Amino acid sequence: MFRLMDRQISMDEAHFWMPEGHRKELEQTWPHIFRTQVIGMIPESRFADLYHATMGRPNVPVALLVSLSVLKEMLDLTDEALMSSFRFDMRFHYALGVTLDETELAIRTLYYFRAGVAGSEAVGATFDEVTDRIILALGLNTTRQRHDSTHIRSNIANLTRLGLFTRTLGHFLGCLSQGFPKHYANLPEEIIKRYGDRKGRFADAKASEGRRRLETAALDLWTLVERFREEETVCRLPEYQVLERLLREQCRFSEGEDGDLVVLKEPKEIASDSLQSPFDPDASYDGHKGVGYQVQISETCVKGNPIQVITRVAVEPAHISDQHAIIPALEDLQDRGIAPETMLADTSYNSGDNLITASQLGVDLVAPTPGKADPDGIGLGHFDLDLKDLGVRACPEGKQPISDMVGKDGETHNLRFDETSCQGCGLNLDCPAGKQGGRIRVHPWDVATAFNRIREESEAFKKAYAMRSGIESTNAECKTAHGLDEVWTRGQERVSFAATMKTLACNIKRFMRYQCARILEKEENFAGNPA
Repeated sequence: MFRLMDRQISMDEAHFWMPEGHRKELEQTWPHIFRTQVIGMIPESRFADLYHATMGRPNVPVALLVSLSVLKEMLDLTDEALMSSFRFDMRFHYALGVTLDETELAIRTLYYFRAGVAGSEAVGATFDEVTDRIILALGLNTTRQRHDSTHIRSNIANLTRLGLFTRTLGHFLGCLSQGFPKHYANLPEEIIKRYGDRKGRFADAKASEGRRRLETAALDLWTLVERFREEETVCRLPEYQVLERLLREQCRFSEGEDGDLVVLKEPKEIASDSLQSPFDPDASYDGHKGVGYQVQISETCVKGNPIQVITRVAVEPAHISDQHAIIPALEDLQDRGIAPETMLADTSYNSGDNLITASQLGVDLVAPTPGKADPDGIGLGHFDLDLKDLGVRACPEGKQPISDMVGKDGETHNLRFDETSCQGCGLNLDCPAGKQGGRIRVHPWDVATAFNRIREESEAFKKAYAMRSGIESTNAECKTAHGLDEVWTRGQERVSFAATMKTLACNIKRFMRYQCARILEKEENFAGNPA
């Protein structure tokens, strides 16, 4: 049964019995800010749908469980250290407003809470609402923001290709032996010996033996998939579905004299979103950074702000291109009423389409143009461009097109210049229109890209873009201080929960640090200027 946290103060709280000097010192530190300002920002009602309205035992207050999740990440604690601090640390008692008899919280309650909220919209809503209230409380300016992604790992091991096969097969056999012992007992003895009784041994092949053993593992994989294909109860196992996925992604079939043969795909044939671990099917592969996930982070970067805060966080598989991330980020920020006027991002977020869409959202996307322009050639940027309608007014020599026909897509312009003029032009051999007999096809995103390439050479662009690098420090802070580089869980929903709590902890830490500094400043001013 859902209930809100009881905000009533109890005289049994330990801080009431502290010496006055100790209590005053406590009120100048982070527990006081957390107690008086932060915990009230947590939107408990967002989690109400996860509980029954009237039936069952009243829940442990959500504000308490979310607070513990934030403090775990803020202080980079293990679950055991977190619960120890909750039971015995007076700062935790004061920050959370609990008495000694309210600290009897089983660690499994925290586990159940995480499992229940993973994948829930309430987690993202908590980050959004707490961050928005921090922005409001400090009057932060959000008109200029920066965006970047950072690679993270879930709690999985790096596996070789052979290791992936053997771990996946062994994981399936372990589940089969537990849930379907009769099916397990009827398996070929050699398969049980290779992956059941000798877990991990088969994966430790010498390099010279790896290919031969990998081919054997592929055949064993196919054998198990085919053996249980008609067994509906086994087919419903997630572990069996992972087997099928591994076979589909890593192998293909070739016709032989004795029928179809299982053939291993070449490494270059395997997609980056293929299975990386049987224990985390959502993790994928990035060619530059490896296995795991990436976190898309937006952050304010206005010089006048007392602090900068992370405004948005989103977790996605590692193989997803950054180009697909910037527009959803801008739309989410716009929905919350904190959209920037200028968004700074690196080259990977820039495309003509993104520049146009961002502009339509009222945002100037400041990001370098991908690729390099030919310093000696003539590009679209040398034409007279219409930036309002994203079209072309004239060629580099000032000649206007004699016809402008819109293509079937309704956006592409098929321009035709006077061919005679083009042939007599000194730029004929270098001009993109001259090379095509006076004809050129121009899409609006070509114009946007050309304009962006021109303006990035300006001092104004370089000065504005210089602030983008500051988000690298935020990425480093989240990783070194809050453990974002390798989270403690697996699966995208759980990894997303952990990453959201870690970035929220970073925001709350910055907020509390600033508020504590204000308290100390007031104390010093009062001491120096007594009334």
